[in-house]
Amino acid sequence: MSLALLAGTLGTLCAFGARALITKLLPNGLPRNLDFSIDSKVLLYSLGISLLATLLFGLMPALQSSRTDRLVVLRDRTDGPSGSTRWYGLRGILVMVQVMLSLIALVGAGLFIHSLRNAQDINPGFEVKHELTMFINLGAERFPQPKAEQFFQDALDRLRALPMIANVGICDHAPFNGGIERTTFTQGADMSDPRNGKATPVFVVKPGFFPAAGMALLRGRDFTDQDDSKGSLVAVINQAAAEQFWPGEDPLGKHLHFLLTTWDVTVVGLVNNAKYLTLGEPPKPIIYFPLKQQFTSAVFVWVRTKGEPNAALNTITSTLKTIDPTVPLNRVITVNELLDQSLAAPRLGAELLGGFGFLALLLAAMGTYGVMSYSVSQRTRELGIRMALGAQRTDVLRLVIAAGMAMVSVGVVVGLGLSTLLAHFLNTLLYGIGIFDAPSFLGTAVLLIVVALLACLVPARRASRVDPMVALRYE
Repeated sequence: MSLALLAGTLGTLCAFGARALITKLLPNGLPRNLDFSIDSKVLLYSLGISLLATLLFGLMPALQSSRTDRLVVLRDRTDGPSGSTRWYGLRGILVMVQVMLSLIALVGAGLFIHSLRNAQDINPGFEVKHELTMFINLGAERFPQPKAEQFFQDALDRLRALPMIANVGICDHAPFNGGIERTTFTQGADMSDPRNGKATPVFVVKPGFFPAAGMALLRGRDFTDQDDSKGSLVAVINQAAAEQFWPGEDPLGKHLHFLLTTWDVTVVGLVNNAKYLTLGEPPKPIIYFPLKQQFTSAVFVWVRTKGEPNAALNTITSTLKTIDPTVPLNRVITVNELLDQSLAAPRLGAELLGGFGFLALLLAAMGTYGVMSYSVSQRTRELGIRMALGAQRTDVLRLVIAAGMAMVSVGVVVGLGLSTLLAHFLNTLLYGIGIFDAPSFLGTAVLLIVVALLACLVPARRASRVDPMVALRYE
């Protein structure tokens, strides 16, 4: 019990250290909605589990020893059952379980690490490195629409005049922030039944938003200042919307209608697909409206800089304050930081699983080494007899290693099967990862086998060096 208390105390200290380490590993600190404080109830529960595990696993060998036949103990050791015939009994099963759990943790870490690499190669469809956004809500400041429109135009003109600014745009949504969805119908569809329509996100933007966001106008035209409440309703759609509504056809000039409205909207432009909520999602259809036709006073200003966005932040905010110092600028953040936040869950999973995987790997190696060392000590006389009868050291070495690797192989095979199920359940958090990811599965399996082989090699070498005469006198 003293060992359990000591281990529990050390584990508690490690928990505090691990919390600080994980906080530093995350680029933007811990997510706001994640409570990462040390809970006293959790600590007491963990300490109780530590005491229970020590009691349980300490009691089993004690009971085993108390049932040993005294006559067998006093007689020669070879009268007892050989460990090789029972795969080392319960000790072998525990080693298999250790190897299995270690492999699952390592595969999980490998999946998240591989997923993060894939995420870094995904093109979100808009500028990331040199873009920042900020939220302005003129409705909260009770700006009438004409005054709000003038504020937005002044903001664009003054920011575009700054030497460190490449372009500026306005949109009613920020990156990875979703949007309002409307039930959309193509021309000729029966609008009396909503099932004939498609729920499609709609964004509202000012002219010039697409180049400011780093998006490409593939066909047609961008919005202009003439696309106002007096003109015909127009929209720009992305490639996914064109493929959904008119597959294989030219979308320009096509008409869109919306549930509970009398709008007749003409498609005038086509832009590239952009990520809507997450990097791993398939292309989602999006419809863009001009701000003057679908006005909103709450918008995000997208600023594309020529250099590091944070270096121009003070100049940008001071310039906007010259227009109206009473207007607050909220949610000021770079798109790169937003991207990091969207990857916080898989990054945290990779770090936690990587740490647990390393500990599990260490425990599996220690368990394998302990079982093999104990087995060699129990079979010293047997090995001596084998060598006295002509067995070579390589034969003994192969015998011991084969017995140890048999246990490890069973754990690896079962672990690979369970890891496949793990990959299936984690699929929504992974980017570009299938059910069976060869680098993660096979790489970690090879690593585990190599570590286990090294753990078996030390007692195997010791067994191969047994002096037959000493072994025959061994008790």
